[in-house]
Amino acid sequence: MDIFRLFLATIIQRKVWVVWLVLIAVGAAVVPLMTPYEQDVTLIEPERARTVWMLFWIASLTWVLFQGANLGASLRLHGLGDYFASQGVTPVRQMLQSWLSVMVFSILLGVAATAISVFWASPSDPAEAKLWFYLNLQFFSLSQLTIGALLMISIGFATRIGSAPSFLIALASGLYGLYGVGYLKQFTLNKSNALLDTLWTIGPHLHLSNLSNRLMYKLGALNFTDFATIACYLGGILLVSFAVSSVAFTPRLRNA
Repeated sequence: MDIFRLFLATIIQRKVWVVWLVLIAVGAAVVPLMTPYEQDVTLIEPERARTVWMLFWIASLTWVLFQGANLGASLRLHGLGDYFASQGVTPVRQMLQSWLSVMVFSILLGVAATAISVFWASPSDPAEAKLWFYLNLQFFSLSQLTIGALLMISIGFATRIGSAPSFLIALASGLYGLYGVGYLKQFTLNKSNALLDTLWTIGPHLHLSNLSNRLMYKLGALNFTDFATIACYLGGILLVSFAVSSVAFTPRLRNA
């Protein structure tokens, strides 16, 4: 786990993750006060939950994916891939250790968002609070599957095409899966189009991991069947991302 420890220490030393944690906490305190809560105080809690999860997505789609691309590219550019290969670390293990070192911070941000939403925005009614807790756990689990899949792409392609293009590919995939697929569906509602229907069907429906609307409107947790189905679907996307990224991952400057 040398790569994991090296990259983990590198990110910790840069301390940018602290900035994101502070932004999430400050956003949770400030943004809800911008709503017309004087007329309806019940707006504060859902808005606080929506805010922290929105900041989680922003941090994950930008900083987390960029860290993955940057560290993935450094394996090749700085000769780290050759060095670790000489120590017997296979390319797949190099990619997984790099991925895990960045996922630690995605999990950290997700835990922060979950904790704030549960302890600072939970409904007062015990029954609703219990459903709120389960919903946030579901949100955390599904969002980590989504970010994990995108991070695989960011790291895997960075060794082949560089950090900036790889980051943009991962970011574009995330934005399309989270938001673009929904807009595509809107186009097909008014007029059926075989090509658009196909693109919508095969597209990565990452939006299934975004449960913000359920938090905002207090719709409660997903039932077990729906949650398990979505988790399996997103887990499948993670496995596909792993397979594709493994093929693209080339950390060595020379063949040996």
